[in-house]
Amino acid sequence: MSRIPEILFLPGAGGSPAYWAPVADRLPAKWRRARSGWPGAGDQPHDARVASFDQLIELTRTQTQDRCDLVAHSMGGVVAIGVALRHPERIRRLVLVSTSGGIDVHALGAAEWRDEHRAEFPNAAAWVTEQSVDHTARLGRVSAPTLGATMIRSAPLRPASGWRR
Repeated sequence: MSRIPEILFLPGAGGSPAYWAPVADRLPAKWRRARSGWPGAGDQPHDARVASFDQLIELTRTQTQDRCDLVAHSMGGVVAIGVALRHPERIRRLVLVSTSGGIDVHALGAAEWRDEHRAEFPNAAAWVTEQSVDHTARLGRVSAPTLGATMIRSAPLRPASGWRR
C-alpha cells in the first residue's frame, strides 16, 4: 500500500467530475487523486451498468486502488457512506460536504430537491431522483474518521466549476 494519499472526489446529483476540480487541482502534485462522475446523473452520459445507487456504490468502490479518502458533496455523500459501510477496509477517511449522508432529511423538515433537479436536468436517469437511500440505522457502523461540512453559496472557496443556478 502506498504512503502517498489517494483521494477520490465524488460530486453531487449534477454528476460532473469537473465539480471538484478547483479543489483537487490545488493538492500537492505527488498526491494521487481522481474525480468521479455519476453515469446518468445531471448531464453525464448514461451507462447501462449503473441504474441504481447500489450499482453506483459498487462502481465507486472499483475506482480506488488502496485505502483512500473520499471527499463527497451532496448525493456523493450518500454514495460515500454506502462505500464506507459495505467496504470499510477500502476507506481511510471521509469528508462529507453539504450532504444528507443517506439520512431521511425530509422527515426532519428539509426542502425537497427532486422536482427542481428534474427540471434542470431533464435527460438525467430516473433512478437519480426516484430512488431513496436510508443509511440512518447503520451510520454508527461507519468506522472511518469523518469530517462533515456545510457549504454555502456565498462561501469564497466553494467549488465554482459545476455549480448550477
